[in-house]
Amino acid sequence: MGKRSNSRAAKEKGRSPEEAFRSFDVVKLLQIHPKDVDHLTDEQKEFFLKIREAVGDASAQIRSENYDLIARYVPLWYWKAQELERVVDIILETIKEDCTYIQSGRHHLKTVDWDDGGLHKADEDLELELSHLESTELNSTYLLLAGFAMENVLKGFCILRHPDLIEGANFDRRLITHNLPRIAEKLHLVLSEQESHLLHRLHRAIIWEGRYPIPLEPEEYGKCAKENVTTSALSACYRDAFALGDAPTVFAELFGRLHLDLFLEWTKKVVSGGYDQRTQDFIRDMWSAQRD
Repeated sequence: MGKRSNSRAAKEKGRSPEEAFRSFDVVKLLQIHPKDVDHLTDEQKEFFLKIREAVGDASAQIRSENYDLIARYVPLWYWKAQELERVVDIILETIKEDCTYIQSGRHHLKTVDWDDGGLHKADEDLELELSHLESTELNSTYLLLAGFAMENVLKGFCILRHPDLIEGANFDRRLITHNLPRIAEKLHLVLSEQESHLLHRLHRAIIWEGRYPIPLEPEEYGKCAKENVTTSALSACYRDAFALGDAPTVFAELFGRLHLDLFLEWTKKVVSGGYDQRTQDFIRDMWSAQRD
């Protein structure tokens, strides 16, 4: 059975364009690359191009008609958040490795017996340089992707609870924002002071800190430094405006809780028949396709 199937597959794969045309095998026609049809007749070429165009138009139409259903399919937001969170974890491990290396270098500097006062000064300058590197290397990128992960979870909740935010191919303006604190407020999420502070930090990372070296407005940079150094609810150990402090711990706990709650709330809505028939049918088809 296996040998016959393999033999048949090999034969199918070796088909020429002419054989595909003669059998009207549309799947095979669509697998023909345009550069391989030069030896076909003009009539066959025309037929080939019409078939490809027709199927392409039909596929685009199907996607267009289901765009709102795809956009409102909560597991897609859940999975994207999970994907981003995995990358965040990888970056965090790299940051930890960098910090270990830096701390080791700092310890070495402190154990050297400097005889000259000038060398003592050089030691201090290098200490500051290492400290600065420790508090900036990869941190803003970590916060940027953590912010995107959190944004997907929060917007997943918005779409779950308010499907009408997406009508056809149009997103309500309330979804077109990176303001995580405001989204959380609209969702009536109960957050600790640390978690609220983290959302503000992630919002800032998405807007500029994770993408550019400096914001458009000077006051934003000053506000960032003052907020983190003097009034941080996360940690008293901030060395400058870009240190992580306890952000990874707070993020892991908050993301883990909200991520799980999103899936459970969506599952409950599906099981209880909380969607209209068109959406319920789409969800069933999506799960069937994934099982297959």
